[in-house]
Amino acid sequence: MDACARLVSVLGLGGTGKTRLVTRFGWSSLTNFPGGVWFCDLSEARSADGIIYAVAQGLDIPLGKDDPVVQIGRAIAGRGKCLVICDNFEQVARHAEETLGRWLSRASDARFLVTTREVLGLPGEEIIALAPLPPSDAAALFLRRAEAAKPGFQPSAEDQSAIDPLVKLLDGLPLAIELAAARVRVIPPRMLLLRMSERFKLLSSAGGRLDRQATLRAVFDWSWDLLSLPEKAALAQLSVFEGGFTLESVEAVLDLSAYENAPWPMDALQSLIHKSLVREVRDARFDLLVSVHEYAAEHLGTEGRYVGSGPAAVRAAEVRHGDYFAGLDEKAAIADACAELDNLVVTCRRAAARDDVDMAVRSLEGAWAGLSLRGPFQVGIELATLVRAIHEIPTTAAARVDYVAGRAFGYSGKSHEARIRFEASQAKAHEGGDRACECRAVLSLGFLHLQEGSLESARGCVEMALSIARELNDRSIESGAYNVLGNLESVLGRREQALASYDTALALAREAGDRQREGNVLSNLGNEYAQMGIMDKALSHDEAALAVAREIGNRRLEGNTLSNLGLLHQVQGRFGEALDELEAALAAARGTGNAYLESLVLCNLGMTCESLARFGEARDHFDAALAIARALGDRRSEGQFLSYFGLLHARQANFDEARRCLDSSEALLRAVADRTMLGILLCGRAETEHLGGAPDQAKSAFAEANAITAEVGAGPDSELGLALARVRNLLSRGD
Repeated sequence: MDACARLVSVLGLGGTGKTRLVTRFGWSSLTNFPGGVWFCDLSEARSADGIIYAVAQGLDIPLGKDDPVVQIGRAIAGRGKCLVICDNFEQVARHAEETLGRWLSRASDARFLVTTREVLGLPGEEIIALAPLPPSDAAALFLRRAEAAKPGFQPSAEDQSAIDPLVKLLDGLPLAIELAAARVRVIPPRMLLLRMSERFKLLSSAGGRLDRQATLRAVFDWSWDLLSLPEKAALAQLSVFEGGFTLESVEAVLDLSAYENAPWPMDALQSLIHKSLVREVRDARFDLLVSVHEYAAEHLGTEGRYVGSGPAAVRAAEVRHGDYFAGLDEKAAIADACAELDNLVVTCRRAAARDDVDMAVRSLEGAWAGLSLRGPFQVGIELATLVRAIHEIPTTAAARVDYVAGRAFGYSGKSHEARIRFEASQAKAHEGGDRACECRAVLSLGFLHLQEGSLESARGCVEMALSIARELNDRSIESGAYNVLGNLESVLGRREQALASYDTALALAREAGDRQREGNVLSNLGNEYAQMGIMDKALSHDEAALAVAREIGNRRLEGNTLSNLGLLHQVQGRFGEALDELEAALAAARGTGNAYLESLVLCNLGMTCESLARFGEARDHFDAALAIARALGDRRSEGQFLSYFGLLHARQANFDEARRCLDSSEALLRAVADRTMLGILLCGRAETEHLGGAPDQAKSAFAEANAITAEVGAGPDSELGLALARVRNLLSRGD
């Protein structure tokens, strides 16, 4: 830890949450102050005279009739190498040059440490911004203060799990944490968490303290009172942002025109940063702590807090905010790992509440561009529902909203609801002449048909989408159509045609500069090569897809690709690596709300656990995967999962249950025309019948599996090829 920060920690400076900056002048080692360490509290200072009095008192300097600044300077210089600590300097920062600045010049051997919310701007100043406590330290502080407030305090499991999110909502501010912890005398942490919307009422000291640190509100009131009128308006208006902001967005949203000689938005932002009310979270991106955000929002919406504050100010700021974010194109909406997602979501909610159709639809599409990459997909459903409910929404707008709703339902695994929305989108887009929307809806319907095993309907949709995409000269949509065509050929086991379609899709995606589609196609190519048993190409394409996913922040694609890699490792016997990839994929699936992917990952985990002889875990994973697939109405996945589950039962000599699973699996897989998976199922049936003492049935299933393997071009290193070899060896041994 830096020596200055260590001293701040030891002395408790900033520990109450009031101090956000430490400035130091001519700093040196903590052990090198033979002239002493002197503490001066400026909390009551209001002027230069207040600074002089506080410093003189802190250094025990009697003042005579001469210039007091000169007297103090001489006294500090006379102490040689000493450390002078000035606490709470922000309220008198404008007097820094005439006091502290002169002492710095006169006492060259002295060192000064100043705690302040505002940068002083003196020559030689070094600034250390004191960040909020890290999560582990914040939780530890809460527990220590809770134990002090209530001796013997022992949080229940539920209360313990509430502490981390609680201190996160408290921004890691020590004062807020201490005030909240004191409340455990009467209310447990889990209830504190539920009442965080009342934080300014909740976080007050019950100990009779009258100083400004007694309540969280008093801390913010102190800083608010030090702001100029334009700065107050700027801080209040910044509360309409969610999830941070950039200088460009601040310039679009802040309106300080009511003030004579008002600063530029850039200057107002810079000033609020210097006063520690806005923080820079990374280069060119800023935000407000949650507590500051709520405090500023209250001032924006309450009349009389500054000139122009009140409900009208809220609406005007929200409209300016919405105009900016609804105007972002898709590339800007997903830039910087979807940094503006929260702003787009709140813009959509506000516009829908105002029945502002145009802004609501544009911000919905921008929000979905981010949500489709990072989730949660349920938010896409909620937003589309809100916008679709706007009174008298125009036909073409309704088509665009229904398309987003269909995508969100589809990614959530709700195929039936997705189909209804896509069909509505196609019809309305056709009626309104929106060919691009119509094309996207048709293509999405084709993919749903493919998932459900309606292969001819799927092909018809893909061909229609290709025709429209070419008419529009839209390379990105055309790439998507060839990608679905590759999926279709893959299901039919037509490997060369599948590869050709994927290669075309990849070239078109790259021509269009569409990295998202490029990543999707790379992932599908990895799958295709894996099914062919060309594992080096499968691995290279999966790794390329994963790199794209992480580059553009696409958690959905990242989860899909990690699942593919996990299965690849499992098939090749690298079970430890498989578990690592699959656990990461499961976290991505659950984080995005991708139920379909979650079910696939659980099945792959079941297979891996079975390979490791962890049969109880394998059963649990298969059960969970099946439950999700059935809830989603996903017949293809249900058939696949039952196949693996049936073989697990057979290997544990539960032959009746094994045959029930395999019979159900076979019916489903034949219905959806999944030839490759049917071959794997038949290998499982052959093994089951062999183990169950039915050699004729085993040979019959093996023969059909062998024919399918040749038909779909599954190489010897593919999952199907390895399954076939395993059964052939089993049958030839006769054991």
